[in-house]
Amino acid sequence: MRPKVVIPILLITAAIVTLALWFARSGRLNFQAPLPSTETVSPVAATSPAITATAKNNNSPALPALLPAAPVSPPETHDEYVTRRSAELMDLAMNDDLDSLNTIVSELNNPDAQIRATAVTATVQFKSPLAIPALQDAYGRTSDPQEKINLAKAIDFLSTPSGSEAAGQTN
Repeated sequence: MRPKVVIPILLITAAIVTLALWFARSGRLNFQAPLPSTETVSPVAATSPAITATAKNNNSPALPALLPAAPVSPPETHDEYVTRRSAELMDLAMNDDLDSLNTIVSELNNPDAQIRATAVTATVQFKSPLAIPALQDAYGRTSDPQEKINLAKAIDFLSTPSGSEAAGQTN
């Protein structure tokens, strides 16, 4: 191309870029992406005081949060919690590792009597004499007579050698 054409094009381009930078720096142009519809914005996050405070500190207008609303599950009822935790303990009783036994034994201290009863049952199901000290400790802490009976039966069951162990000792 000829210099008579190239030079005016370069000058016009430079002028446009300079004006765009000047407007952007002075805040007259706002190059923000379009905001999502209100259906995808969490109403709690959109009115968050932290977002408003951040916007004020940055001298920028408060923008709604761009986070999608997370599905909210209803809170778990006590019965659902007991059922879920009891099932977890009984599943752990089928394992044959020390971590599972420790988890089961830790539930002997649970404030809920139903979960403690399930922990005793799971301990018996686990069939490990390593649980006897924890059962004895729980026996000493409880004042419920039925719970004491269940703990004593569990301790007795785990203290008694099984048929194969007894046969091995008599030989």
